[in-house]
Amino acid sequence: MNKSKIKAVAFDLVGVLLRERDYPLSSQEQILEQQFGNINPDHEFYSWATEQLKVSQDRVEQMVQNIIFNIYELRDLEIFPKILSEFPSIKLAIASNHISAIKIWLNKKGLLSYFHTVVISGEVGVGKPDPKFYEILVRELGEKPYEILFIDDNDANIDAAREFGLLVLQYNGTKDLITEIKSMFNNE
Repeated sequence: MNKSKIKAVAFDLVGVLLRERDYPLSSQEQILEQQFGNINPDHEFYSWATEQLKVSQDRVEQMVQNIIFNIYELRDLEIFPKILSEFPSIKLAIASNHISAIKIWLNKKGLLSYFHTVVISGEVGVGKPDPKFYEILVRELGEKPYEILFIDDNDANIDAAREFGLLVLQYNGTKDLITEIKSMFNNE
């Protein structure tokens, strides 16, 4: 595949761009964290969480921010400048099953400016591997599915993206992501 075929790269967050630090969570925080991205849209997550934990939504929101700001770290601080210096016309996107509160973290870390779009399941109301999620991603990027490289660590998400027509790269953090992306651009 030549460089002109891939016009956008869409990244999953947790497991691809982000790793989880070994940070002790309370039992309530563990319950919340296990459901990030599993209950969509956000208002259903917060409704479930307030019922489950028997606390106010404000308290749940505080707990969510505490979790996000303490457990996540970017695997490679220079990944986006490196990609954009190598492929300056490429559109970057996030495509993640998560609650939209993750965008606060992304913004505070100065990362949102790198992305053409951020598709978060809690915001759009549907998650991967549902084809509707990929439809939203493609529409937001404004490119054909076969022009979008989708990077995820989950087998089901990769399979669904491939079936939808996206180019896929399964990434589990063991290799250098920049090298893996370059190989996708250089494959014939």
